[in-house]
Amino acid sequence: MIDCYRCKHLRNCIGKSFYTYGEIRFCRLQMIWLIEHIVELGEGNWPDNPDGSNYVDLPIGSYRPKSGAYFTKPAEIVAEVMTRLNKTGEDGITLMEDIHSGIRRYEDLKSVAKRALNYISGWRRRKSSYRAWKSKQKGYKSNFLGVKTEKLDKQ
Repeated sequence: MIDCYRCKHLRNCIGKSFYTYGEIRFCRLQMIWLIEHIVELGEGNWPDNPDGSNYVDLPIGSYRPKSGAYFTKPAEIVAEVMTRLNKTGEDGITLMEDIHSGIRRYEDLKSVAKRALNYISGWRRRKSSYRAWKSKQKGYKSNFLGVKTEKLDKQ
């Protein structure tokens, strides 16, 4: 499996049962995982690793204080996910309902939920509104260049 730190192509990603804060890149599979754990993250707790921790001994060396409170990283993630979801309106609600009903695979989501997930996924937020993005996606599928074919025929 390709490490989330180096993952650049969604096709190579098979997902994991647990992500650390540093692994979050807001890809589709990570967004599904984040929405699945949104309540726990909203309470300020990062979900426990189901495989357990790799640490067996107490840390050796000097104590290094954390740079922030324990709940700040989960709060930042929740704020980002909710900001992106709020931009999608009813489609985002459908996405949350699908995930909380037990759907974890992209292929099993409803089409409007897939569209919302595609919009909210990615390292950065989209600059265009959800409505404008949807219309571009429909146009992109019908015509690769995004230009009316009548203009191409006249030239």
